[in-house]
Amino acid sequence: MASALASALLLRLLGISIDATGSIKTLILIASAALMGLLRDRFQHEPIRRLIDVFQMLALFVIVSSTGLFLTYAAAMLSEGYRDELLAGADRALGFNWISLYDFMDRHRSLMIVSKKIYSASLRLRS
Repeated sequence: MASALASALLLRLLGISIDATGSIKTLILIASAALMGLLRDRFQHEPIRRLIDVFQMLALFVIVSSTGLFLTYAAAMLSEGYRDELLAGADRALGFNWISLYDFMDRHRSLMIVSKKIYSASLRLRS
C-alpha cells in the first residue's frame, strides 16, 4: 500500500492524473478485499478463509500490476526518449549490447518476422 501511495505522489508531482471513474470495478475489488481481510478471522470455516485469502491475493496482484502500469508513464516522462543512461549502464555491466542485437536482427529480416510472430502469439495467450 505504501508503494501505491508513493507512486501516486510521484505521478502527482509529474502532473500525471488518472481518471478513476473508468476503474470503478478495480476500486471495488480492492476495497472489498480490504474489508474481507478485516473480517477474515470472524469466519470459522477454513474453506471460506482460504477463499478470502485467494481473493486478497487477486486484489494484491491488481494493485501491484496497476502500480507498475502507472509508473511506466512516469518512467517515460523521466527518460530521454529511447535512451536512458542508467539502463544503458546496467546493460553494459551485464555485457549486453543493444546496438549489436539491433544490427543482427536488421541483417536477418526473416528472424525479425518470426520473432514478431512469436511475441504477438504470446500476447494473445495471456488474454
